[in-house]
Amino acid sequence: MEFVSIFKGEKNIEEALNESELKFKSLTEATSSYILICSENKILYANPAAEKFIGYSLIELQKMNVKDLVHPDFKHFFLECTLTQKKAVLSPEVYEIKVITKYKETKWVNATATAIKINNEYGILITAFDITDKKIAEEKLLENEKKYKNLIKLLPDGIFIFDEEKCLYVNEAGIKMLAAENYEHIVGKNYTEIIHSDYQNLFKEIINYSIKNILIPSPLTEIKIKCCNGNFIDVEIRCVSFTLNGKTEVLSIFRDITLRKTAIEIEKLLKQALEHDKLVTEFFSNMSHELRTPINVIISALQMCDLMYKNGTIFTNTEKLKKYFSIMRQNCYRLIKLTNNIIDITKMESGYVNMNFKNYNIVELIEDITFSVSDYIENKGINLIFDTNIEEKIIACDADKIERIMLNLLSNAIKFTDIGGTITVKIEDNKDNILISVEDTGIGISEDKQKIIFERFVQADMSLSRPSEGSGIGLSLVKSLVELHGGKIYLNSTLGKGSKFTFELPCIILTENDTNLKVNKYMPNNKVERINIEFSDIYS
Repeated sequence: MEFVSIFKGEKNIEEALNESELKFKSLTEATSSYILICSENKILYANPAAEKFIGYSLIELQKMNVKDLVHPDFKHFFLECTLTQKKAVLSPEVYEIKVITKYKETKWVNATATAIKINNEYGILITAFDITDKKIAEEKLLENEKKYKNLIKLLPDGIFIFDEEKCLYVNEAGIKMLAAENYEHIVGKNYTEIIHSDYQNLFKEIINYSIKNILIPSPLTEIKIKCCNGNFIDVEIRCVSFTLNGKTEVLSIFRDITLRKTAIEIEKLLKQALEHDKLVTEFFSNMSHELRTPINVIISALQMCDLMYKNGTIFTNTEKLKKYFSIMRQNCYRLIKLTNNIIDITKMESGYVNMNFKNYNIVELIEDITFSVSDYIENKGINLIFDTNIEEKIIACDADKIERIMLNLLSNAIKFTDIGGTITVKIEDNKDNILISVEDTGIGISEDKQKIIFERFVQADMSLSRPSEGSGIGLSLVKSLVELHGGKIYLNSTLGKGSKFTFELPCIILTENDTNLKVNKYMPNNKVERINIEFSDIYS
């Protein structure tokens, strides 16, 4: 009975071993992983997947050494496997190595080596899988990364990477652009330390736009940045965001446009200088015409008076004499006006104009000035309308300068309005400001001339054959006088339908002795002569 039991026990063990071997074989043959069992670098077993991958059959492999399969660059793998076997290290060791197939192809595998017991001795179980595609992709990625790094290094533009607040990266061009000593002087800084204070809100908007719109470039934008040496430079930026390790970051390209801006500014200044030279040339041509005309008229009138004296009719033909005297007087006034304008414009440019501010009822002041020329306007066959929505408004102003402004605007309105037309003077209370306008139904001003009508030396019609006289200084002086009051002047005009000049004065009141408010009455000296001077270039 004992013999039978022993025999039976041995049989059970053998069956168990066979069953275990069968399971192992089934498992290794079913798996797609490559399995090798080695001992002392000799291949004892290879599963079908390994055979197929390496190209050798099991019989061929059993005649080979493991080192025959491994690329020469990875010979250390044998030493480590041998040490693993000798030390019976049961924990797996993982390697990425190159192997050479039967067909001399080089492939990458991820191999795990573990010590196992074989017939009471330790061998090595190698489990591997193909990672060739992955390694090729990694190599290409590294190659591309190297190319991109070289590209970024060689780019003349500053490359910055920001998160919502800080700079995370800057290339060498960016370091140079910011006049920084090294990389560490920029990285980690808040963008507020790099962007000019006037543009920080704009830059924040661009960052937020980029973060919300992944991979969509922001529009090209011009900003200023602060350099480490305290200077500011103009840059053109474009940003685009990307996601890295679950975080959104913004790549920003900064292009220095200082030279371009300087060139544009120089070109602009040159253009302005050329335009100014042209205006000055036209002005002096116009001025010589303006000076010659009244002088020639005066000389002609004097010659006629001299002729009348010589033929003895000077005392008998008094009507003609009065006419010649009137012509000479008007042209003398015209010369005085021209001289006054030249002197005044010189004072304006030198800053030597004295303002005599006093408190006046501006409504009464404008009304008095307007009606002082009403007869003159109506004699020209032009209708005059005075309109106001208030009866009294006390403001501080220089009455002489206000009269100069009004007479000049009225003179222009008369000059360019035909018989039967209308001139309207209107006053509107705008609480903090008072609006005074002079509107006519005359010839109007073209749009291109409206933009420059208040500039020095400009007249709507610069030709010497224009229908009305004038030096082109008047409206420039008017603008300057309005601005000396802290006001503004603007023009609305339609060619062929008329023009409307409106000037706006701030409602400021001067106090005397901090408590007493005095309102002055404007009583100009030589009012008639002033009108004659301002209207001297208007001919019947």
